[in-house]
This record gives sequence, C-alpha cells and structure tokens, in this order.
Amino acid sequence: MDVSPIGFDVGETHEALIRLRKAGFTPADLHRIAESDEIAQKMVEALRGGAYPVTVDYSKTIEEMVAAGGYNYANPDITTKNFPPKGKGIVEVQIQLVHFNRVMSSDAVLEELDKMGLKPVMPMEISALGAKYPDLQRQFPIAGLGQVWQVPNGNRNVLCLESDDRKRNLNLNWLENDWNENWRFAAVRKFFFILPLRAEVF
Repeated sequence: MDVSPIGFDVGETHEALIRLRKAGFTPADLHRIAESDEIAQKMVEALRGGAYPVTVDYSKTIEEMVAAGGYNYANPDITTKNFPPKGKGIVEVQIQLVHFNRVMSSDAVLEELDKMGLKPVMPMEISALGAKYPDLQRQFPIAGLGQVWQVPNGNRNVLCLESDDRKRNLNLNWLENDWNENWRFAAVRKFFFILPLRAEVF
C-alpha cells in the first residue's frame, strides 16, 4: 500500500485534502502547514480522530514483524522468546497515541490510561504501527507498555519506537525509568468489538 509522507495511504490523503478544501483551506494554507512538522502532525491526528488503524498478523513472529518495519536499528533482544505473541489470526486494531505532555512514571501512565478506558499496546501491535506509519517516530518517541521482558538482573524492558538523527529505531527502554514530556504512549480501547479478518485477538 502506498503511504504519503504524513502517514496516510493514497486514498486517505485524497479524502483528507477534499475535506480540508471544503473547510476553506487554500493551497497556500496547506503549503504553510506542510512546512511545519508539528502543525502537520497535529492536523493528521485531528483528521484521523486520534486513531491509527493497523493490521496485526499474529501468525508472524516478532522477528518477522521487526524485519517488515525496515528499521535502521532493532534491538537484538526483541525476540519471540522474550516477547511471545499474545494473539491469534489477523486483526484490525485502532491504535491511539496518548500524549500527557509531562514527566511521568510508568505506573502513572498505566493508571491514567486505565482511567481513559485504554490499555497499552503489545509488541506485535507497536511493531505494526511502526511499519505502517514510518514517519511517526521521527516526530516523537512512542512507547508500548503492554508486554514486559524482565532480564536476569531484574530490569524490566518494553518496546519503543524512537528516532536518532531521523534514523528509525525499534528499541527497548526500562520500565522503571521516568518518561519525559515528549513521549507518546500507544494504546487501544479496553472494551471494543473486533471484526476479525480471520480469527480473534485476546
């Protein structure tokens, strides 16, 4: 599927432009917006209603999902052994990126997401997000707190999408660390009906 620089596929981009023109935006307005990464990203989030649809194929391994993402760097500890899949089949999920805009502990993030009726995404889901929307992590780092790998020394790690000099990385961060105000937290609704493509997620 062809994807535009702002993360929409071609059909979505055409529909979004029509909606903007009907709302009174001129080509000059759109050009000014395109020159500002921050404004452009806010517009994308508004047009999407804050959700990013992704397809997750649980028949694949996490290693295959990482390879499909085309990252400049992927932490070698992101493996099926450390992050076994938690779903079955092929499903569509709507991922929301929650921005608290303040320094927070992981416990505080999880508590706030729970209050919002959200749960953090799993490794397969954040990997699918990074693969479909490769420019998102160049805008801001994204954490997926849904599944934790504890190493022998006791440190607990979660998957994160990051950028280093615009290079795309799929890395591990300590769950015990505080998250600064730049981080977004990938989450899905706790209670929603899923229309499986071939099976169900659990």
